[in-house]
Amino acid sequence: MEVGWAVRQEFWGRGYATEIGQAALGFAFEVLGAEEVLSFTEVHNSRSRAVMTRIGMHYEADITRPGLAAGLDGIQDAAPFALYAVRRSPLVST
Repeated sequence: MEVGWAVRQEFWGRGYATEIGQAALGFAFEVLGAEEVLSFTEVHNSRSRAVMTRIGMHYEADITRPGLAAGLDGIQDAAPFALYAVRRSPLVST
């Protein structure tokens, strides 16, 4: 399962992406029963990477796919992306 967010630049820095990400993870795990959730962004998108870390996701690998690449114009066939993941927390027995 994959989650993502898009926030208009004038709303950056207000915590909206983090709130969206946390809500998406909660829905994926609690409602849909996902065991693992993935998210990816352009490797140069430090703001989204920071959100992924804040919501408990961990860097897994760099991948390539069509998209934007820093310093190049237009969509590239093999742009670098950073892949993050988080797995469902095991239940703690009491």
